[in-house]
Amino acid sequence: MRCGGMDAEDPTCARLHMYGKIRALTDKTQIDQAMVDLGARHPLAPWLATGGAHTGGAYYTIDVDSLFIIDYYGGQSPLSLKDYLAVDPQSFVLREDK
Repeated sequence: MRCGGMDAEDPTCARLHMYGKIRALTDKTQIDQAMVDLGARHPLAPWLATGGAHTGGAYYTIDVDSLFIIDYYGGQSPLSLKDYLAVDPQSFVLREDK
Protein backbone atom coordinates (compact mmCIF):
# COMPACT_ATOMS: atom_id res chain seq x y z
CA MET A 1 0.00 0.00 0.00
CA ARG A 2 1.29 3.43 -0.84
CA CYS A 3 1.98 6.21 1.59
CA GLY A 4 1.95 9.34 -0.52
CA GLY A 5 5.22 8.34 -2.18
CA MET A 6 7.02 8.04 1.16
CA ASP A 7 8.59 4.97 2.70
CA ALA A 8 5.86 2.87 4.33
CA GLU A 9 8.01 2.64 7.48
CA ASP A 10 8.01 6.43 7.91
CA PRO A 11 6.32 7.29 11.24
CA THR A 12 3.89 9.61 9.44
CA CYS A 13 2.47 6.65 7.49
CA ALA A 14 -0.38 5.14 9.51
CA ARG A 15 -0.08 1.53 10.65
CA LEU A 16 -2.63 -0.64 12.38
CA HIS A 17 -1.45 -3.22 14.91
CA MET A 18 -3.81 -6.07 15.73
CA TYR A 19 -3.25 -8.20 18.80
CA GLY A 20 -5.05 -11.45 19.45
CA LYS A 21 -4.96 -15.19 18.88
CA ILE A 22 -4.48 -16.83 15.50
CA ARG A 23 -6.97 -19.57 14.71
CA ALA A 24 -6.88 -22.01 11.79
CA LEU A 25 -9.99 -22.00 9.63
CA THR A 26 -11.59 -25.43 9.46
CA ASP A 27 -15.01 -24.69 7.94
CA LYS A 28 -14.94 -25.20 4.15
CA THR A 29 -17.11 -22.13 3.53
CA GLN A 30 -14.70 -19.94 5.50
CA ILE A 31 -11.68 -21.44 3.72
CA ASP A 32 -13.27 -20.85 0.31
CA GLN A 33 -14.00 -17.23 1.29
CA ALA A 34 -10.42 -16.77 2.52
CA MET A 35 -9.13 -17.93 -0.86
CA VAL A 36 -11.38 -15.43 -2.67
CA ASP A 37 -10.39 -12.62 -0.29
CA LEU A 38 -6.67 -13.29 -0.66
CA GLY A 39 -6.95 -13.28 -4.44
CA ALA A 40 -8.88 -9.98 -4.38
CA ARG A 41 -6.63 -8.19 -1.88
CA HIS A 42 -3.33 -9.36 -3.32
CA PRO A 43 -3.72 -9.17 -7.12
CA LEU A 44 0.06 -9.07 -7.62
CA ALA A 45 0.43 -12.41 -5.84
CA PRO A 46 -2.41 -14.62 -7.16
CA TRP A 47 -0.65 -17.72 -5.80
CA LEU A 48 -1.77 -16.61 -2.31
CA ALA A 49 -5.31 -17.64 -3.20
CA THR A 50 -4.36 -21.17 -4.23
CA GLY A 51 -2.65 -22.76 -1.29
CA GLY A 52 -2.42 -20.75 1.88
CA ALA A 53 0.80 -18.95 0.95
CA HIS A 54 3.58 -19.90 3.38
CA THR A 55 1.24 -21.58 5.84
CA GLY A 56 1.45 -25.13 4.54
CA GLY A 57 -1.91 -24.86 2.79
CA ALA A 58 -3.85 -23.79 5.88
CA TYR A 59 -5.78 -20.54 6.21
CA TYR A 60 -5.99 -18.56 9.42
CA THR A 61 -7.91 -15.73 11.00
CA ILE A 62 -7.19 -13.59 14.02
CA ASP A 63 -9.52 -13.27 16.98
CA VAL A 64 -8.66 -9.66 17.80
CA ASP A 65 -8.19 -8.69 21.45
CA SER A 66 -6.96 -5.15 20.93
CA LEU A 67 -6.01 -2.65 18.24
CA PHE A 68 -3.55 0.22 18.16
CA ILE A 69 -2.89 2.73 15.43
CA ILE A 70 0.36 4.56 14.90
CA ASP A 71 -0.22 7.52 12.64
CA TYR A 72 2.50 9.98 13.55
CA TYR A 73 5.41 10.48 15.92
CA GLY A 74 4.76 9.99 19.62
CA GLY A 75 3.49 6.47 20.09
CA GLN A 76 0.39 4.45 19.59
CA SER A 77 -3.27 5.24 20.16
CA PRO A 78 -5.74 2.57 21.24
CA LEU A 79 -8.68 1.85 18.94
CA SER A 80 -11.74 -0.13 19.94
CA LEU A 81 -12.78 -3.08 17.79
CA LYS A 82 -16.27 -1.56 17.60
CA ASP A 83 -14.91 1.72 16.19
CA TYR A 84 -12.61 -0.10 13.77
CA LEU A 85 -15.44 -2.23 12.37
CA ALA A 86 -17.74 0.81 12.06
CA VAL A 87 -15.44 2.60 9.59
CA ASP A 88 -16.34 2.64 5.89
CA PRO A 89 -13.00 1.99 4.14
CA GLN A 90 -14.21 3.70 0.97
CA SER A 91 -14.50 6.97 2.87
CA PHE A 92 -10.69 7.03 3.15
CA VAL A 93 -9.76 6.18 -0.43
CA LEU A 94 -7.50 8.85 -1.87
CA ARG A 95 -8.37 9.76 -5.41
CA GLU A 96 -6.17 11.59 -7.83
CA ASP A 97 -7.70 14.60 -9.57
CA LYS A 98 -7.70 14.22 -13.33
